Amino acid sequence: MNSDAPDYIRGRSIYDVADDLIKKNLHPDQLPVTYFVDPKTGLKVAESNRTLATLALADMKPTVLNEIQPTAEVLDRLNQKPIRHKGVTYNMPGNAVPVTPGQNNLTVKNVIKLPCEGKG
Repeated sequence: MNSDAPDYIRGRSIYDVADDLIKKNLHPDQLPVTYFVDPKTGLKVAESNRTLATLALADMKPTVLNEIQPTAEVLDRLNQKPIRHKGVTYNMPGNAVPVTPGQNNLTVKNVIKLPCEGKG
């Protein structure tokens, strides 16, 4: 997980962290989701979809949400080229997270479906 993450998840795979959530060694409160509101669409967008993917693997939803004002760098992520895998295009934001080895290697190893929030 992210290098800015707390010690209990830093450097660990999302699968290992999800396993700790399932075993109740971690609580969803320990994985807050930071989000921003897309100024073009008004939709909430997670700053890090890895946290959402980890919670989804454990069949959990976020319990702590923190809204931020997005920087230009964060907003620019919305314009990144989508990832394509097996004929499916994955955009940000989206309802699935393609799992890759890292930001510089976009080989899709798995796709994690996220729980969908109702619009309204």
